[in-house]
Amino acid sequence: MVDETELKLKEHEVLTITSGQIHYLKNYRKAEGFILEFTVDFFCKNDNDIELIFHNGLFCHFDLNEVIPVPGHAIIQTQLEYIQKEIKTQPYQYLITVLARIELILVEINRAKVERGDEIWKPGALFLKFLELGRSNFKHNYPLAQFAHMLGTTEAKRKEQAKLHT
Repeated sequence: MVDETELKLKEHEVLTITSGQIHYLKNYRKAEGFILEFTVDFFCKNDNDIELIFHNGLFCHFDLNEVIPVPGHAIIQTQLEYIQKEIKTQPYQYLITVLARIELILVEINRAKVERGDEIWKPGALFLKFLELGRSNFKHNYPLAQFAHMLGTTEAKRKEQAKLHT
């Protein structure tokens, strides 16, 4: 269940959930699989990282969650097993390898979407940062000028990006 919508997952399928979405598993007694949870702060070290996680709408779907069949599931399975081992043993610089493996997983999911003919939505990093700031600061009810200041840009540039990408 994601935001009161029931979605059914089958073998070799992926579901992405954006921060702030209410979700839980039901009827999973015989289910097997992985749940990979990471925050934007953990993953996004630069604009390329931000763009990667949001391209093709993986985590920016605005209540349009979808189940994504992944033909390259073996690659994802292998990376998830390596992540599990890295986190369990925590060798030197393990977080660097975990980040790299998450990136490989996201690339594979993006490829699956492109191969099935999905539209590619490629917003810029500035717009994506604005969306994330809006999500994480919703309770503060900041004026738009405050978001522009927090992003280190002008209100005009923020408006331009919003018009371009929405």
